[in-house]
Amino acid sequence: MKTLLFYISNLKRGGAQRVLSTLCNHFAESYQVILLTTTYGESSYALNPSIQLISLDNTSEAVLENKIKKNMRRNKRMLEIVDTYRPAVIITFLEREIFRILYIRKKITVPVIVSFRNDPQVDYASFIPRFSINWLIKRADGIVFQTPDARKFFSGRYQCNDTIIPNPLNPTFLIERDVQQRATRIVTVGKLFPQKNHALLIRSFATIAEEFPNYTLEIFGEGDLREPLQTLIHELALDSRVFLRGIMNNIEEYLFDASMFVLSSDYEGVSNALIEAMALGLPVISTDCPCGGSAMLIDDGVNGLLTPVGDEQALASAMRKMILDKSFSQRLGNRAKEVREIVHPQAVFSLWDLYIDAVSNRANLGGLR
Repeated sequence: MKTLLFYISNLKRGGAQRVLSTLCNHFAESYQVILLTTTYGESSYALNPSIQLISLDNTSEAVLENKIKKNMRRNKRMLEIVDTYRPAVIITFLEREIFRILYIRKKITVPVIVSFRNDPQVDYASFIPRFSINWLIKRADGIVFQTPDARKFFSGRYQCNDTIIPNPLNPTFLIERDVQQRATRIVTVGKLFPQKNHALLIRSFATIAEEFPNYTLEIFGEGDLREPLQTLIHELALDSRVFLRGIMNNIEEYLFDASMFVLSSDYEGVSNALIEAMALGLPVISTDCPCGGSAMLIDDGVNGLLTPVGDEQALASAMRKMILDKSFSQRLGNRAKEVREIVHPQAVFSLWDLYIDAVSNRANLGGLR
């Protein structure tokens, strides 16, 4: 049985972690799967028991090392793990892990696929990271992008065949749910981090709150900005209207009958939360954020609404339109469900299957970089 090695920073809750866990569970049915993390920690997502979890930080003393020593040890351990398991392909998610695997690529004798999960303009904004990734990217044997805009960032920097593959939808979001009447709840899902710009959503909701006194805003997720966001809610006198719900299991059960889903991010790769809301048939609004993931999913005015990044009034106007024109929002929600065809798990798995085989076969025929 062939071995696949997946590498990511950690298995905490996050979009990249969720996608990688889903892929690992799929491939565990036909491959031996090694799931390698940089730091030690239990997975927030259910994993097939056959998947072997390994961490580069295999000792409790690892956290006490200085940065240079820690990275040298991690690189050495990575090479030892690859040499021990001899995977057919290594698949790496997230920027720091991509740096590591490409930095030591010349010492690795198996093909490497890297997958960019966010906006490269943000991940590699400063000079040194940007220079480094543009220098290292040519070492990849395969590259998976989420959007054409992400691909453009690296235009002309590599020679390998790349591809664009969407995120697979969790099958629980394919279950049909009967919605007789939508609740007067506006919802969103995302970490309470600056990227998600929940403050924009809260201020936009404040603009229409008096006009629609029966409506509430519920934000699902956790993060460092909980206290500042709670302070903002209090300052806007919205304590009884805006709620930070934290992390919920079976989130689809809290979302499916909401009046709308709103994504207020400043940037994204392709938002899992947006995909899932659309698959549930929710009317959706999203900022038209780089690197183009929302625009890939939403045909403005057809299956959702797009608003400019950071535009409080435009976001408020979009929510107002959804509330006032129920037939319009229902049409958007019905069309939004068509995203299921694009992100159906079996369709996405097939794309990954074909791409991994293609990269592996090219490496076997033509030699490695």
